[in-house]
Amino acid sequence: MKKTLLVFILIGMLVFLTGCQFEPEETYRVSNLIEMRILPYTRTELKITTPATVLQKKDTKDGALVLYGTIFEAVYTTPNAKEIKLTVGRTDTLRIADELWRRYRKEDAPPFWTWVNYLPFFYGSYETQSATKFAMVWFSKKWVFRIVGPDEQTVRDFYRKLTSFIEKKEVFNGSIREI
Repeated sequence: MKKTLLVFILIGMLVFLTGCQFEPEETYRVSNLIEMRILPYTRTELKITTPATVLQKKDTKDGALVLYGTIFEAVYTTPNAKEIKLTVGRTDTLRIADELWRRYRKEDAPPFWTWVNYLPFFYGSYETQSATKFAMVWFSKKWVFRIVGPDEQTVRDFYRKLTSFIEKKEVFNGSIREI
């Protein structure tokens, strides 16, 4: 019995660890994504908001609204008019990142088994596909990522390019082009 339990624990750990996704370094900021250019994608929409807005929370502390961090939402199009929606959030607390992940999970409705890749308040991920979209969502500590696109290949290509952009040591600030 003990050997069987040990085998199940080891298999569970293996499944969990293989599902881990990318997390930026602690020094990375959501504002760096404003300058993100990923070829052949063209950004068509950009919105910066707070987790409190996304979660529809009205929490206040000492009369001021508690913001919980920053959410970056952008829509990108490919040359053949496919759309990719990117949502990246950096939250103030682990609890809020967990709440955001659960909200997106409810919206995307992935299969039940995706709860295997979930450690409350620390890490969670899933991928799900429907007739019209493919979604890749994960949170790691205080970071939340969601990429939604028309198909798996487009989303995975965008994911690879997003991670390589974030891993760059320097981000060129386009606003200095005029100088």
